[in-house]
Order: sequence, then C-alpha cells, then structure tokens
Amino acid sequence: MIYAAASIWLLVAVLMAWGVSHLWGTMVKPRTLDILLFPGTAVAYIGRIVALLVTGAKVNPKAVAPPDKKDPKPFEGDLYEPNLPFFGPLLVGFVPLIFTLTAMFVVLTRFGQPVLQAVQDVPVAAEVPSTMSVFWAQLRGLITLGESTLDGLRQSDSVNWQVYLLAYLLISFSVRLSPLRGNAAGLLGAIVICGACAALIGTLTTRPAELIQVAWPLFCVPLGILVLLMIGTLAARGVFETVRMLAHR
Repeated sequence: MIYAAASIWLLVAVLMAWGVSHLWGTMVKPRTLDILLFPGTAVAYIGRIVALLVTGAKVNPKAVAPPDKKDPKPFEGDLYEPNLPFFGPLLVGFVPLIFTLTAMFVVLTRFGQPVLQAVQDVPVAAEVPSTMSVFWAQLRGLITLGESTLDGLRQSDSVNWQVYLLAYLLISFSVRLSPLRGNAAGLLGAIVICGACAALIGTLTTRPAELIQVAWPLFCVPLGILVLLMIGTLAARGVFETVRMLAHR
C-alpha cells in the first residue's frame, strides 16, 4: 500500500503545483513567472534538456524561435518530436520532476534542518485513504503540515536573509513540480508507471519501501509549502479579481 500512497501523494503535489502555477500565470506573464522562479525554472529546464538529449528527441524550431513581431501569439504546437513513441514522453516529463525534487532535497538537507524538525511528526500518513474518516483526517493533516512547515521557517535560528533565501528556494522548487508545457500526460503517466514498477520490485525486496519511508519527511516539506501557496494564491486571486472587477465598473 505504501507504493500506491506514495504515487497518489506525488500526484497530489504535482497537481497542486500545477494549480498554483496556472493561477499565478493568470495574474502575471508566463515569462515574468519564469524569472521570478528562476532557480526552479533553471533546474526543471535542465532536466528537460537532459531528457531530450537522452531520448534523442527533435525539438521543433518554431517552439524555440523568437516571437514574430507581426504575429506575437505564442506557438501552440508540439515542443519536440520523440524518437521513442511511448517511453520518450514519459522520460521527458519525469526527468525534470526528478531534477527538481533532488535539488529541493539537497537544499533541505543542507539548510532546512529547522523545517525538517518541525515536520518530524508527519501528520500526513503514507497510506491510501480507504475510508471517509481517514480521508478527512488526511485533509486535516495537510493543513497541520502547512502550519508546521511555516512554523519551522519562522522558528529558524538562521539570520533573516538565510530564512528568506530558504523559503524562496522551497517555493521556487515546489511550484516547478508542475509539468512543463507539453509534458503533462507524460509526467502523470510516468508517476503511475513508476509506482507500479516499485510495487513489483517490492514483492522481491523491501528496499523500495525503506527508501520511501526515509524520504517521506523530506517529501512532506514541499507538500506543506504547496498547501500554504494554494491557500495564499486562492486568497490573492480573489482579491485580484475583485479589484479588477471594481476597476472596470
């Protein structure tokens, strides 16, 4: 069950990041958002480039060409043509996620000990909600997780600029867990397939389950960050739309 739970919670994190990224994209220009989230953007796109090189995919020149002054509308076609029809899109979607999670875990293990200590008593269990009571308990656990993550940042003994830098990096990497343009299906499919493969390997050895249990507190931090971002983004979106509606009356 731990493999199904890990896959589900990873999907939840990706979908929350996707939602936050989409809502931010409706309030600021996508290019501005990429600049604001530069660390996460850089890591995610490096992961995509590596995956494209490994799979031998051919990038569509129109997708990376400078915008035409006569027709500034962004290119809506496919970014690349995979040489591997099935595994190519899966890898191109999944590798940026792995790069981003790895970068986040490095930052947490090097500089985020106060945050990790705050979420040691993980309120979100690594299990599939089999009953409604467990489902609601896990939803309440997400709110508690967001509170614990924020408390970990606020109670850090580091100087202010280090805390702000840590928070900025965590936000940047968390939002960039969302699928890059043209890779949503590949990313979601890769998560499901990796979960199934881990479950099959788990019938032979307990090593995958042990790795998930070790990484679980680390993974709970981006979950907590995304819960906070989703709450804040929905509130900001409501204010933004209210002000825009009043300004056009």
